[in-house]
Order: sequence, then C-alpha cells, then structure tokens
Amino acid sequence: MSHARCPGLALCTEFQQQRHGPLTTRAASTGASSLFRGLCAGHHQPPTNRFRRLCVEFTSVAGIRFAAVRAQVSLAEVLDLVGFVPSRICGDEVRGPCPVHRSASPRSRSFSANLKRHVYHCFTCGSAGNQLDLYAAVKGLTIFEAAVELCEQLQREIPWVHKW
Repeated sequence: MSHARCPGLALCTEFQQQRHGPLTTRAASTGASSLFRGLCAGHHQPPTNRFRRLCVEFTSVAGIRFAAVRAQVSLAEVLDLVGFVPSRICGDEVRGPCPVHRSASPRSRSFSANLKRHVYHCFTCGSAGNQLDLYAAVKGLTIFEAAVELCEQLQREIPWVHKW
C-alpha cells in the first residue's frame, strides 16, 4: 500500500523518517517506534488506545501565561533573587555589575535596569529583555522553567493555561 493512501499515514515510521528524520529518543524510549513500525509493515490498523495516549503525551505540553507571570513578578524582585547590588540608583533606573556575564568589578555600571518599565540591558554582553529573560539568563534556564521557578520561589500561583 502506498503512503499516499495509507490510513496510518501520520503513524508510519518510514513516512515520518522521510519527512522529519529519525524518531526522537523520547518516542523510542516509550515504545512508540515499535507501535509505528507495526503500522507500516503492511498490516495497517486503526490507532490503538496506546497510540492515542502517546499522541497526547507528545502534543499536550503544559502552558504558562507568561504575561501573567510578568505582571505578578517585578524586576526588582528578580534582581534581589539573583543577588544584584546596584552601584548607582537614579529614579527608576539602576546600574551596576551585570549578573548575566558576572562582571569582575563590583563598581561596574555596564548593566542597566528600568524598574518601572521592567526591562534590562547590559552594554557589555548585550543581554536584554524583561524580568523572565533576566532570570532565565542568569540561572541558565528556559523561559518556561524560569517562570515556574520564579513563581515557586516567590510563593505565587503559577498561571497555567487551561484549554479543556
């Protein structure tokens, strides 16, 4: 049976590998590859419950409303968490050593943060963004991981996306 008329088109390993390369290690470790291979071996079957569970596992990723996290957590709180000590304060603007590239001198003023607008910029390493970007850059996390960790550390509710 050709792949164009295959009822298990989206499941067929050969087709998937032609289009997207080899299966991911997660798919292989969960046994998904053997399930896909069985569908391509000439005996196409309708998707099983096991396959439906695997599809849900691959496609449903927990989501966070990042705008809500940014509204809950201020840049000043993030600066406190990362141990930033300003060398100069002028209104809503603070300057000091960059917590991202860890400036050698404590008197350095390469890092600038606007506490009212919740944005930062380092003129040495070029790092810039909002409070989530800063926390992720300093801790070496993804934005998702940074949002979860910030909410947990500051004892705030994590604003999950619920689409059911």
